Amino acid sequence: MIVFLVIFTTVIAGVMLGSIFLARRNVRLGRGDRRGAGRFGTCLILALMLGWLFKGDHVADPGQIIMFFDALVWAVAVGGWDGRSISPLSRSCGAMIQSA
Repeated sequence: MIVFLVIFTTVIAGVMLGSIFLARRNVRLGRGDRRGAGRFGTCLILALMLGWLFKGDHVADPGQIIMFFDALVWAVAVGGWDGRSISPLSRSCGAMIQSA
């Protein structure tokens, strides 16, 4: 089990570092699409928050506010990361938003 975790962590770290390298390289070469990446990040944040809203049992409890902000922070972190690193996909998500 420990070997699997080490390999999994190494692969995830490699993918993250590789995406940072490629994103920076594409922005430097003028191939970055910041507007499209922002649209994709927004689309992803909205999808993650809707998933959180519909997946759980919610009750009138002050703890729900904490759960909401936990989900929001996670969605913004994931949406911000993917919005910057997966620029080509932002074009297709932006097209979906505009056609809806």
